[in-house]
Amino acid sequence: MTAVSDYNPGIDAEAAFSSSFEKNGGAIVEKIRMPLQTTDFAPFMQRIKASGADAVFAFLPVGPATFAFTKAYNENGLKAAGISFTAPVRPMKRRLTRWVIRRSAWSRRTTILRHMTRN
Repeated sequence: MTAVSDYNPGIDAEAAFSSSFEKNGGAIVEKIRMPLQTTDFAPFMQRIKASGADAVFAFLPVGPATFAFTKAYNENGLKAAGISFTAPVRPMKRRLTRWVIRRSAWSRRTTILRHMTRN
C-alpha cells in the first residue's frame, strides 16, 4: 500500500516505489493520495489498517504533516497490528533507492529492505 501527499514529488515517489516493488514480486493493495495540507491522518490510517496490507510506503513533505502521520500511525494501532512503515530517508534526487523484496518463511510477511546507493 502507498500513502503519499497529492503533489508532484509524492506522485513521483509513489510511481518509483510501485514500479520497483511490483517488478520484484510485490503487490500494491491500494494507493492513497492525501491532500497536501492534511493534518488529520486518522481516516487514512483506518483505510490502511482495513486494507490488509503488510506494509505502507509513505511520502509527505517535511514538517508538521510528517510528524502528524507518524503519530497517527502509532495512535491508530498500525504498528501493533504488524503493518510496517517505510519512507525515503534522503532526497530522492541525490540517491537511488532499490527495493529488495524478501519473503520470510517463518513469518509469512513480506519484508521490504532498503538499499541506498549513491548516484
